[in-house]
Amino acid sequence: MKKFRLLFLPLCYVLALEGMQGQVTGTVFRDFNGNGVQDANEPLVSGVTVNVYDASNALCATAVTAGATAPNYSAAGCGTGPVRVEF
Repeated sequence: MKKFRLLFLPLCYVLALEGMQGQVTGTVFRDFNGNGVQDANEPLVSGVTVNVYDASNALCATAVTAGATAPNYSAAGCGTGPVRVEF
């Protein structure tokens, strides 16, 4: 039986785009080969709780991954500064 690693990795395109101020968006998928890049055979994962913390370490947003297209989570309410994303 081949052993594989299941990693929940955000493609942390934690974007602060104009018009999306304070919104954190990303993708959680199973990274079978552990390379940090979503390949064609690596599915998205639904039901993962994503917590976003602001620069002062305060929880500022929560989301749950869903859907069959990337990005599969979006959380708003953290302002425009740096954030930490935890799964």
